[in-house]
This record gives sequence, structure tokens and C-alpha cells, in this order.
Amino acid sequence: MKLYECNGKKVRIITTDNKEFEGEAFDYIPAQDNTPEVASISIGDFELFENDIKSIELI
Repeated sequence: MKLYECNGKKVRIITTDNKEFEGEAFDYIPAQDNTPEVASISIGDFELFENDIKSIELI
């Protein structure tokens, strides 16, 4: 699943270091608009970068 498909939906994200985040995903930022140039999405107070995400599932 692509990050932009998660925007505004309730998700569970597991990072490459096995941390788990659950909640409504918001504030998708495409790579070309982000520094560093990696897409990201936020859950709660956390901005998660695409290259740090191991899995995403809708809940």
C-alpha cells in the first residue's frame, strides 16, 4: 500500500525497527516536497518516513 492511499484512514504501521503505530494517518508529504527527499505520513505526534516503514495495514 502506498502512503498517499493511507491519508485520512485508520492504519497500523510497523517500522523497520519493529515499533508499532496505530491511528489516523494524516499530513502525507510526497518526496519532492519533503526534506530529506523521502515521502512521509504522520500518526499522532510522529512523522514516519517511507524508507523506515516495514508494513502498513488498514484497521
